[in-house]
Amino acid sequence: MKKIHIIGSTGSGKTFISRQMALRFGIRHHDLDNIVWRRDEIGGRLPEEARDLQY
Repeated sequence: MKKIHIIGSTGSGKTFISRQMALRFGIRHHDLDNIVWRRDEIGGRLPEEARDLQY
């Protein structure tokens, strides 16, 4: 399986372009911010153990 990894600074449009590419080419899209950061009222980084369980 081939993968595309998009790298860039904050606010450069990485998420936008990766979503567009996923739609156009029919591939899966993984937002790495959702793997690293908590998306709840606590916030902060996820522990490594929790990140490893996701993927």
